[in-house]
Amino acid sequence: MQPHAVLASLPIPVYLTTNYDNYMEKALASVNRTAQVEVCRWNSGLRRRKSHLAESEPELGCPVVFHLHGHIDDPDSFVLTEDDYLDFMVNARRYESASDTTLQVLPPKVDELISTTSLLFLGYGLRDWNLRVLLRALVESADRSSQRISVSVQLEPDDSLVESVGRKAAIRYLEDYFAGLKMRVYWGSAESFLVELAQRWEASVAELGPTDA
Repeated sequence: MQPHAVLASLPIPVYLTTNYDNYMEKALASVNRTAQVEVCRWNSGLRRRKSHLAESEPELGCPVVFHLHGHIDDPDSFVLTEDDYLDFMVNARRYESASDTTLQVLPPKVDELISTTSLLFLGYGLRDWNLRVLLRALVESADRSSQRISVSVQLEPDDSLVESVGRKAAIRYLEDYFAGLKMRVYWGSAESFLVELAQRWEASVAELGPTDA
């Protein structure tokens, strides 16, 4: 089961990705959903561009694929170097509450979704710069009073990396860390998680029936 195909089959109006590729867009096209591609305006050149989400609401039939760290067809949008990551994080905070929405790194709609909906972190390693930047710049600014729980899919720590404390202690520490961010951890591969997600979604739709769904 292809991860992008499973995600494309779900009724999601906005997909956030740190990948530069267009796999998500292709997966959506395969199920007759036309993606509206947008890149994060994390530098001064990108902030001069108009955001599609500034004027339009995302729709299920035409979802937005929002590339946080750039898109392969737009080299100026790439977040590649350590300095780029730091600039991304600093600018995301600096312009977070700017009254002029054209200065904001994240369109207000994306910022609202991050604050008010559950997030699924898929395909990130615990030592991944992408995950660390997202947790610092995005998740920590979310509404902590919200009752929604996000999920991070993780492989269990490698024994060689946690030899001094042991795997069980490392897992406990990481679960406590993510719990502080109101996130649960699914210990397993992205593929196994998506298989289970697809099965549960199909079961819930079947239970609701065609009228309610």
